[in-house]
Order: sequence, then structure tokens, then C-alpha cells
Amino acid sequence: MTDIDVLIVGAGPTGLTLACELAVRGVRLRIVDRARTFFGGSRADGIQPRTMEVFADIGILDPILASGDLGPTLRAYRGDEVVWEGRMSEPTEPTPSVPHPNLWFVPQFRTEEALELAKDSGTLFKAQVMRVLWQYGLADGMYNTVYKSLFGLKPVRGRILHTPRYEPVDTVLDVIKASRAVVVLAHPSVYHSMELARELIAAGRLDGVEIDHPRNTPVDRAELTRLAKENGLIVTGGTDYHGINTVTPRPVGAFSTSDEMIARIGDIAKARKATRKKSE
Repeated sequence: MTDIDVLIVGAGPTGLTLACELAVRGVRLRIVDRARTFFGGSRADGIQPRTMEVFADIGILDPILASGDLGPTLRAYRGDEVVWEGRMSEPTEPTPSVPHPNLWFVPQFRTEEALELAKDSGTLFKAQVMRVLWQYGLADGMYNTVYKSLFGLKPVRGRILHTPRYEPVDTVLDVIKASRAVVVLAHPSVYHSMELARELIAAGRLDGVEIDHPRNTPVDRAELTRLAKENGLIVTGGTDYHGINTVTPRPVGAFSTSDEMIARIGDIAKARKATRKKSE
């Protein structure tokens, strides 16, 4: 095992959490376990507040929240009379210093599955959350009612949607330029980016645009084709294949980039790389 830095023995919640933490830090690792599958029950299903913070750090908090709750209500009886009803601890409101103050109950096998999906990259995405929920019959498909209730934006905001923060376009383009990379704007129709495409093309800040894409509209394709021809831009295409993680599956290769355009991308990249070497 000379190709690894750390060997983790045991693929339970602790071992998988450690794997995620190491993965995001670029540590080469391997996990071994005597069992061939995850344990089907729950030896301990109460997740402590500090553990919830760790799960938030490695990006798997959403499926944990979606798969659990504050635990069952307990009752104490005297004969047939209910003399007390409550939980092990009453829920408290989060604070900046304690963002997840309450004990959270999730079956162990679901915690392990969330960690398993995240262990290679240390990050769990919405599609992986939905895959687990769908697998256990807790969702009506990948991107239907349950998805919208959790992650939707319009017309109703999802319960666990986190609004991402994107860097300004100018900052992104500056990073690309500094890296001597090739700048291609992907499928402008999908994110309603035609106005941005026109602006960047007019300013000479793009090397190419993705035109042959299943979700680009015919009107946008026609305009992009004209702009690409007038400005000598690279024209790319792609199926944007997501396997089962899509509403409308399309075969790999249904949309593509021509060999000529791929060669142009390679030529530009090589020229810029050579320029960078000379400047160093």
C-alpha cells in the first residue's frame, strides 16, 4: 500500500468522516472494513451538535437534515394517565456560536451513505442527496416534488436551499487570463446569459461559445452562430451528460465539439502556455 498515506480501518460514520476530512486536504487514503455492506440498523442514531458542525464543514449537512428529525416525543404514564410528555432535551434556537444546538436523530445507515457518496471528493452535491432519498422511497424521483421542496428557488424557496455566492465575472475572467487558459462561455440559454454573451464578445473577452447544447434555444443558437462567425470565435458543443441525475436523459455524444475546434483550443492553449514560460 505504498500509494496511500493513511489507512482507515472501519467504514462506519467515524471512519467515513475522517476519510472526507482527509480527502479535502488532498491526503491519499484507503478505507477497509470487514463487512461488505453498511450495517442495516442504528447502533447510535443521535447526532451531537458538534458533529453537525463537522458535517456542515464537509458538505453533507443537507441530507442529514433531510433524513432526520428532533427525535420522537416521549411519554410517562401513571396507569392510563399521561403525566409527562416531551423530548430528551427541548429544542433551542441556533446562535452564531452554536449553529446546530439540538440533538438530531438519523438512522446510522443513512449517515454512512451520505458520507460514502462524499468520501472521494469530500463534498456532497444535491444530486447525491436526492439519489439516497430516491433509493429509499423518500422522494418521487430525482428532480420532482421532493427536490423542489428541499432545493427549489421559484415559485417557493426550498427548505434547505443555500444561496451560493459567485465571484464577479470580471474576477473570474482575470483568473482565467492569468492562468493563460482558453475562455469559452457555456450554454448561454440555460442561465439566461445572452446579454452577458453579447457584452463579453463585443469586448473581445471570449475565445469561444458553446452553441451545440441541448438546452440552448433555437433563437439563441442562431444569434450565437452569427456572433461566432463575425468575431472568429471557437464553437463548442456538449451533451452535458449527467447519467440518472437529469430530468431528460440524452445519449453521450448527441452534441459534440468538432475536431477542428478542439485543435484550435489546443493551439491557443499551447501558445499561451509558451508565452507564460517566456515571461517567467
